[in-house]
Amino acid sequence: TITEICDRYPARIVDVGPKVAIIEMVGTESVLEEFIEEVRPTGIVEMIRTGVVSMGRGTRIHDTNFINRRALADAAAKADSGNGRIV
Repeated sequence: TITEICDRYPARIVDVGPKVAIIEMVGTESVLEEFIEEVRPTGIVEMIRTGVVSMGRGTRIHDTNFINRRALADAAAKADSGNGRIV
């Protein structure tokens, strides 16, 4: 069953209806491909793959001024090393 297949992979059933289930899975490409091949005989109606996704961690990513301060500091350092010119 779909539940048994999901139990063998890093997959979880998000929603289930009388004829369809929504499954969420995160894993390497090879693991995803194995999972897809295993569930294919049950009938895949629709599939969405995002590819590689990354998210920043910590509070600095929410500080919109952090990037600007960093860019200004880098520009100032370049100006100091370039005899007063920003290079």
